Amino acid sequence: RAERAERRRAAAESAERREARAMERERRRRHSRTVRRGPACVTPRNLNNNGCGSQNLWDDASPRTLRALCVEACAAVLRETTRLPPAMPAALVDETMDRCALDVRILAMCLAAGATKLHLRDFAAVPNVPLTAAWRCWQEDSPTCVGVPRPPPTRSTPIPAAMVETVDGILQTRVNGWTRLFGLADTLETVALERGETGEDDESHGYLRETLAELCGTRSLRKMALGFFERVTDDTLRPLWGGGGEGERDGDGEGEVEKAPLASSSAANRAAAAFVLPVPIPSPVTATPPALARLDLSHLPRVTDATVRSVLVNCQTLTELRLEFLPVTDACVADWRVALRNLAWLEVKSCPYMRFAYPDVDWSRPPDKLRTLRIQPGGAPENWGYSPDRDMRVSARHLHQLSLAKKSAITHLCLGCEFAAPEGENKRLGVGGNVGGYRSETVWDLREAPLRRVTHLELYRARQIIWPRRLARWTDCLESLMVETAEDGLIHRLVGVATLTRLVVCDCSAMDVDEFVAIGKLTSLTELRCGGVGERLAPFAGDVKAAIGDGLVEAHFHSCVEYPVEESLFD
Repeated sequence: RAERAERRRAAAESAERREARAMERERRRRHSRTVRRGPACVTPRNLNNNGCGSQNLWDDASPRTLRALCVEACAAVLRETTRLPPAMPAALVDETMDRCALDVRILAMCLAAGATKLHLRDFAAVPNVPLTAAWRCWQEDSPTCVGVPRPPPTRSTPIPAAMVETVDGILQTRVNGWTRLFGLADTLETVALERGETGEDDESHGYLRETLAELCGTRSLRKMALGFFERVTDDTLRPLWGGGGEGERDGDGEGEVEKAPLASSSAANRAAAAFVLPVPIPSPVTATPPALARLDLSHLPRVTDATVRSVLVNCQTLTELRLEFLPVTDACVADWRVALRNLAWLEVKSCPYMRFAYPDVDWSRPPDKLRTLRIQPGGAPENWGYSPDRDMRVSARHLHQLSLAKKSAITHLCLGCEFAAPEGENKRLGVGGNVGGYRSETVWDLREAPLRRVTHLELYRARQIIWPRRLARWTDCLESLMVETAEDGLIHRLVGVATLTRLVVCDCSAMDVDEFVAIGKLTSLTELRCGGVGERLAPFAGDVKAAIGDGLVEAHFHSCVEYPVEESLFD
């Protein structure tokens, strides 16, 4: 009888659990139906140009994590929210702000909640979004708020004083002072500003100038990216390096000392003087530069050498710099051992007037702290859909001096530039004027240029490189090698390099089967990436993986040509 009673009790509890689970399942189904079709979760018109469009993100058929669903739900209702939870993590605030259509009120609310990362993909669209009535205007010293209790902090975010003004005795929100919000953002660490579909005008350019001035006055800013602005000039970017104020920019001519223009001393840049004019040296520092650790400047056609040089000289905390599509010359890095004395990471892409030529750049004496140097990553501009005039050219004869450096901290070297002679030295080429002949300018002979300290090597113009017969004797520290194509039997030459753990070949379409199978002899590899593996080579991919063995942790074989993409602040 006791056993039967126990079984009945267990059956009753099981029935109750099944009924409870069914009720919970039905409740979730009803809630899901409400959330998917509810008016509060319809994504607003995407003014931040983040690729979402007006599609309801809850109807996306692709699988999403709970965190992603939470971010989408918060971003959809942010326009009706007056305050974010105080316990909301800063990373979640950043993701939510990145997925919604930002207006001035949402921007102020997220900055007050402790946002650390801000990416404005359409800077001019932010002040054009009309403010909602979800934020109650209240100010302690306003006559219109006499007798009106302060809104509880648990219900709404206090509105900054810079965003309100009294019009006809009525306290109203104003948009003109919205840039002062950035000066109050003590938690903002990373900022990326872009010109979007809205474009640029005098008003947005004034807002940008004020925004940069406010951001550079904060204590927490460490990374900044600025791109795609056609009106940005050296004068606009003065706050980045602590330049002078309006009075110094205008100048009345009293007490001014005429200074020599900032120009390159290399023959390569003197030949390009018809396209890039020397610029005057900027005014001395009159303010404290921001404590930036990284700066990305991209697609700014009116920025000159003066800004880049001033940032390098005056921002002592700057350790990473990326320059893309800028009309700058070697003058911005002249005497690069001194100019780049604080940099540990430098990338220059599609700056055709920069040649890294002697005497501005002395490859035999590289900067003491520079560990990563990337010149034209990605190879030819045609690979990325740009015109050939965006290509960069560096003399292989000048680059050869790096192997003769007595002291070099460069361990990561990326060269996607074309090896060519500087324009100003074409007439002096030949056996009589140059011991190396014309080949020393256009062909980089690695047999005579051992890079003993380089552990990560990335090369794209493989047809302009002569490889050593056995790389095992050429290097004893190479850990990662990335090439666009495997030319001149490179795979067979790599056999025996015991330190090599990573190999990337962007395009394997020209490799024969024997060389492709020879990748299996590189048993020290832990990561292998091969692009351009067509129907001819695909059947042998399994044999390569099996030959390398269990040490291979990650292997990718792609049918299309694949170029690696470095992380950018604009991503």
